[in-house]
Amino acid sequence: MINTEATILEVNVQDEVKVKPDTVIVTIQAGNSGKIYESYESASKNGVGIVNGITNLLDFMGFNVKNEVKLGSKSIRPEYQYSNVSKEHIAKSEDNVKETQTKHVRTLLGYSFSQKIVLKTSSDNTSIAKLYCKLLDNFDIESVDVTYTAENVEDYKDILVSNLIKKAKRKAEVIAKAADLKVLQIKEIKQVDKYSSVAFMNSCSMNEYDFRCSTEDVENILNLKSNEDNILKDEMQVTFYIG
Repeated sequence: MINTEATILEVNVQDEVKVKPDTVIVTIQAGNSGKIYESYESASKNGVGIVNGITNLLDFMGFNVKNEVKLGSKSIRPEYQYSNVSKEHIAKSEDNVKETQTKHVRTLLGYSFSQKIVLKTSSDNTSIAKLYCKLLDNFDIESVDVTYTAENVEDYKDILVSNLIKKAKRKAEVIAKAADLKVLQIKEIKQVDKYSSVAFMNSCSMNEYDFRCSTEDVENILNLKSNEDNILKDEMQVTFYIG
């Protein structure tokens, strides 16, 4: 049992661990914003065909559509053209002055379709690069974004906490020894800045690259993104009894 009059020592420590991505998320925005269908029904029917074509491609390329692919809510929205129509008329006044009236006109052009398709997989960059090159040739796809993340972040958090406590104890032992004392036990642990700067998601918008590239080119880009440093940081305050 610790004497209540024992000396208290507070130690603040910081540390970080590198997080290795283990999951890639490919977000496909299906639907061409410049393509307008004459009716709601036509937009819906063609949209279903576009999405089915993409999911069939994913299946053909070896991805597990049932477990790795999720469809977002589809959007079918009216597209309008706005214009101003001016008309002159004779104002009812003594001088019969001509005046111009401007009317804002909204004309329905048709309907556009869009739907998000998300592929979450552990596949390698070679497979993702091949997929991207296939998607690139599909004019019914608005955008493709690739994001790297880690599913096992909690494991890294456990490692970080363990490292922080060990670091705090070593620091406390150095201070206590200098004062001819010993570290007895931990009184309290506080996470000061819990898991700050969690940067374990690297995004890569492939739309930034305006060219028809080879699978090798795309894979090189993806390798650069997936190998970027991903840092998980934390700060801890540990209070020790020393005596």
